[in-house]
Amino acid sequence: MLRHISIGRIPVAAARLFAIVGLPAYIGFRDSSIWQFLIYAVVAGLALAIAERLTITHFRDESLDVLAQQSILQSFIVVAFGLPIYLIAVFAT
Repeated sequence: MLRHISIGRIPVAAARLFAIVGLPAYIGFRDSSIWQFLIYAVVAGLALAIAERLTITHFRDESLDVLAQQSILQSFIVVAFGLPIYLIAVFAT
């Protein structure tokens, strides 16, 4: 399975893992509001989409519409997977 992962995707995968798991839990431990988490998700989604555009050849030549779609998709991924982690962190403390 690891043979099929290109070297360019490893930094993006690490950033995605950190954005989805690490920071929502940290934000939750700091007793932040849900709105701060949602703003974080939008910013993280944009950052992840830009990182993909810079590191993965497939997305480099795409238009800004594709970047916007990727940004929205990445933000949704952060919300979908990070929100349960955020809520666990909030209610566990």
